[in-house]
Amino acid sequence: MKIANKISLSFLLAGIILTTAAASITYIVVRNNLKRSIFAHLRTTAQSRALHIETFLEEHKQAVELLADEIIFRELLSTGKDAPEYNECLERVNSRIKNVVKINIEIFNVELLDKNGIVVASTEEAYVGSDISADEIYLKGKEANYIRDIYISEANRKPVFDMATPVLLNDEFLGVIVIDLNMEMPFKILLDRTGLGETGELYLVNKNYYIISPSRFREDVILNQKVDTINARNSLMFKVKEHVPGEKTVPFQNYRGINVLGTSVYIPQMQWALLAEIDQKEALAPLRKTRVLFIAILIFIPVGAWAAGFFASRIITGPIYKLYKGTEIIGEGNLDYKLNTDSKDEIGQLSKAFDKMTDGLKKTTASIDELNKEIVQRKQAEERQNQLLNELSIVFNSVGDALVVMDNNLIIRTVNPAFLDLTVKKKEEVEGKPCRDVLKCINEKGEDLCATECSSKKTVSKGAKSNARFVIQNSEGERISILSINSPLRDSEGKIIGSVKAMRDISKDVEMDRMKNEFIAKVSHQLGTPLTSIEGYIDLILDGDTGEINELQREFLGVVSQSTERLESLINDLLDVEKIESGKIGMEFEEISLSDLANNAVRTMEQEAKKKGLRLISHIKEGIEIYGDSDRMTQVLTNLISNAIKFTKQGEVTVKLRLINGNSETIVQDTGIGISKSDQKKLFTKFFRADDAYTRFVGGTGFGLSIAQGIVKSHGGEIRVKSKLNKGSEFRVIIPLGKRRKKPKVRKELLS
Repeated sequence: MKIANKISLSFLLAGIILTTAAASITYIVVRNNLKRSIFAHLRTTAQSRALHIETFLEEHKQAVELLADEIIFRELLSTGKDAPEYNECLERVNSRIKNVVKINIEIFNVELLDKNGIVVASTEEAYVGSDISADEIYLKGKEANYIRDIYISEANRKPVFDMATPVLLNDEFLGVIVIDLNMEMPFKILLDRTGLGETGELYLVNKNYYIISPSRFREDVILNQKVDTINARNSLMFKVKEHVPGEKTVPFQNYRGINVLGTSVYIPQMQWALLAEIDQKEALAPLRKTRVLFIAILIFIPVGAWAAGFFASRIITGPIYKLYKGTEIIGEGNLDYKLNTDSKDEIGQLSKAFDKMTDGLKKTTASIDELNKEIVQRKQAEERQNQLLNELSIVFNSVGDALVVMDNNLIIRTVNPAFLDLTVKKKEEVEGKPCRDVLKCINEKGEDLCATECSSKKTVSKGAKSNARFVIQNSEGERISILSINSPLRDSEGKIIGSVKAMRDISKDVEMDRMKNEFIAKVSHQLGTPLTSIEGYIDLILDGDTGEINELQREFLGVVSQSTERLESLINDLLDVEKIESGKIGMEFEEISLSDLANNAVRTMEQEAKKKGLRLISHIKEGIEIYGDSDRMTQVLTNLISNAIKFTKQGEVTVKLRLINGNSETIVQDTGIGISKSDQKKLFTKFFRADDAYTRFVGGTGFGLSIAQGIVKSHGGEIRVKSKLNKGSEFRVIIPLGKRRKKPKVRKELLS
């Protein structure tokens, strides 16, 4: 028998044996994987829907708790009906609960009960005055947050459930607030049967085994259809988070008597079971197609194996003949001929050996002209490299800033002439010496800073860039203020081999800053004294007999008084900025109640908000203390609230104070004109004001936020801003809680 026929027959027999074994094993694996994937998909779907329902419950639980925490409900419940302000409080409460129902489609009724269980306010006016003191929603709601299970409403014959939570004031029980919710949103979540096929179904069962959600196949099942199946019992009896069926799960009958595959998720908050089920026939339908596919594979693969063997035999014998012909051509002296056989076997290796042999023969016959050409090219490359090095040397020596090149051990390898001029040293006194022996870095008091500026091996090895300001003393004893920038030095492979320190003399800039601050302080003092006198004289004139000046003169004097007050405010802001920049702000740190300061700031700004027709809302947690300056923190809070009112045309301003991650967090939110992204980057810059018509109309000096930022940073805190144009702004002031600690230093960078 020919070699080609033997190869074809071997391929055919191997194809039949391997295909039969592989198809059988694959069918079993596919069947098991299909079951696992069905249960995994059902489990994932059930978990997702259960999470949505739990989120729905938690959101409304938080909503009713937030309602109970609002001060208007406490004011009404703690005010007697005979009090003059009772009706005004009741009107605010009615307006608030109607607004809650209006904006939340899931809530269709809100009720406020007093401590005796009497309905004092409700969006359903017919319920006002009702006594529900014996009702479960009152009895359990006055103890803690309580959710009553689903029931059919007598009003609209739809499934609903209630949430209740107590209203407290200083731990004293005042009453209960109740919200009635419909089940449209949870039902919508369950009715979304994406990925569940034609028979897949999701439904809820309560602790009494009754369906409490719509069925895909039957009408009117809510609280009428009992489900006593394996799936329901596994979930409600064992009360585990999720029921996992296992590898050999047996199908079971559902409430319709149909064999299904299913799983469940237990919702402990309501003692509900969310069941996910699909008909067994539909779930395992893909196996029928798989069996047909495997039969086709058992037929076609052996045939294909025989054909592959036939062509393989031709492929094996072809290169042998080509190799034979190639050796004859090479033997005749044609060294340019290539066998170019792509085979990976011994024939291919032999062909490559022949090709390599011919290449070696060609290289040994290379001409002298080609070698001379290569030598010329190498010399030209060396000349270009030397020219480049010469140009780099010219640039290095011509730079005006002082440059120092150091290795990884901070040994100076070379410096430029500008460095020698700055330090008044000679090159041999610098190169090869440790940086700390050459640079005499000192602070303003003359203390040595070499440990900081010349010993940071860790920073150099990591390739980090850094900058610093310090003072050096040159060889002649002169002190020079320096701005230094350190950068890593890398070789052609990116490996760090040292660092470059660039230094610039900024002595004139430092002196100019000092003179600027002195000038601001002196000018502010000189302007402040006559302004105080002007204000006093204007007040004397305006407070005198009205017959002495007419109304037009009084109006002019009022304008002058306002301008004087604005100029005085600008002077005070300038002085505050100068104090912060020079580190002389002079704050007295002690343990203070941030809660009291926030409440006082809100009360102070209430009148200003009312003038503009705005609502000023506060949610301030009591008992929060920080270690800081009371007057300066009041200045920050008042500035932020005043800005929020100033730049809000209509809507509300909300002030919150809470604890988060061991810090106090004060939040000022508004529904005002907002701040563009570009302006947000410059908010804390001195003199900055947004350039638009409304901002120019309301005025401002452009110092308030920069001063506020300086004060907050001096307390170890920070200010964060989030804003959208025409949507409003949010300022967050985060300060550590009250601990006695070393008074923070205020640096000039605070306002940069």
